[in-house]
Amino acid sequence: MVDTSIEESNATLVYEYTLRYVEMMRTSYDRLNTRLSALVGFSGLLLKFAADLPSDAQTCPVCLLSKIGACLLLGVAVGLGVWGLYAKAIGTIVAPRFLLQDEEYVKPNELCKLTIAKNLSQAADDLSAARRVKARRLNWQIAAVVGAISMFLVNIIVDAVFL
Repeated sequence: MVDTSIEESNATLVYEYTLRYVEMMRTSYDRLNTRLSALVGFSGLLLKFAADLPSDAQTCPVCLLSKIGACLLLGVAVGLGVWGLYAKAIGTIVAPRFLLQDEEYVKPNELCKLTIAKNLSQAADDLSAARRVKARRLNWQIAAVVGAISMFLVNIIVDAVFL
C-alpha cells in the first residue's frame, strides 16, 4: 500500500512541474512569434532598399542578377515569416466545465490535479512540436535574409569597383 501523503506530494509535484513546463513552452513559442514578426518587418524594409539597388542590364548584368536574387530571397523570407506566424490551434486542455461535472467534482483534489496534468502534458507536447516547426521556419527565414544581404553586398561591391 502506498502512503497517501506520498501520492498527494507526487501529484502536486507533477501538476506544478507540468504547469511550469507548459508556461516555458508557451513563452518560447511567443518569443519565436516576436522574432518572426520582427524579421518580416526587417525583410520588408530591406525589400524597399533592394528596389533602389543598381540594376542596369547593359552595363552591369551582375548587378541586375544580384538585385533579382536579393528581391527573391527577401520575398522568400517574408513568406516564411508569414507562414511561421500563421495561427494554429495547439493542444487541448481540460475545460473547467468538465471538472465541475458531478463525477469529476467529487474526486479527491490529487486525482483532479493528475487529470489536469495529463491533459496539460499532451498540450505541452503539441506546443513543443509546434515550437520546433516555428523555430525551423525562423531559421530558414534568417538564412534567406542573410542570403539577400549577401546579394546586396555583391551588388554594392560590383557597382563600386567596376562602374
